[in-house]
Amino acid sequence: MMGLSWLRRFAGLVALTALIFATGSSAATPRPRHFVWRVNGLPAPFYLIGSLHSLPPEDYPLPEPYRGALGQARRFVFEYNPQQRETLIRKFREAARYPSGLDIENDVRPNTVALLRKNLWKFALSFDQVRHYRPWAIALQLLNKRGPLGPSYPRSMENTLISEARRGGKEMAGLETVDEHIAFWREMLERDGENLLIYTLIHDDQVGDLFARTQAAWKSGDVTTLAATNLGLHRANVGIAERLLDRRNTKWVDRIEAEMKTGKPTAIIAGAGHFSGPQSVIILLRQRGHEIEQL
Repeated sequence: MMGLSWLRRFAGLVALTALIFATGSSAATPRPRHFVWRVNGLPAPFYLIGSLHSLPPEDYPLPEPYRGALGQARRFVFEYNPQQRETLIRKFREAARYPSGLDIENDVRPNTVALLRKNLWKFALSFDQVRHYRPWAIALQLLNKRGPLGPSYPRSMENTLISEARRGGKEMAGLETVDEHIAFWREMLERDGENLLIYTLIHDDQVGDLFARTQAAWKSGDVTTLAATNLGLHRANVGIAERLLDRRNTKWVDRIEAEMKTGKPTAIIAGAGHFSGPQSVIILLRQRGHEIEQL
């Protein structure tokens, strides 16, 4: 199962530029930042947490701002409700496969099929293993072989936090229903699936480096760099970017505000890409008058 922030890590979408800090005896040391925001002025603690779908074991336990926010929360709200994970996986698999009697050769251009056949050996896959899957599903499978992309990955932050929530007897919910989540993938990827597959096959050698750069940006709380990757995504494919991030962020803001009204200590947990850029959840909530502080 793929998650919702993988596209911001596409190889070649944008050149990630290192931040240059002024040095000198009079320069103050910047305070470390994290992908954790506190919404002030509410009757109960309320946090927004940007997740990364894979962290090596040495990055656990998470830094104190994450632990503090999660420790105060009694309700964890993920992109989808983890308690419906098996249903989601089943429906996702159904969406990813062609109906009986059809395969990718019936759906994409011959040149794309030829490119796929030529490059599958790099991923230790054969054409017969993938031919019955839609092009976007094949692309996600290939990307997943280069790095963990989704919240269902065993070492994902989401899985770690789900385990913590269950041990602590905390409530869990989702910003999207299972059907909304599946509909999002259908709408977004079936329109651009062939282009996504071509791009993945051509730029495969760049994916690992971009994974590492994205992880470094997350570790340093570098919202600016992740915003730059989102901008690159918009430039590369406006349609995918709008459906992946902007439209979902707009829907989520209404649901996040509904969670604020419950008066329960809550942590909203979603892919870090949703919390960076001009149409981020953070910006949209601030535009509605909420006071939000990055920790």
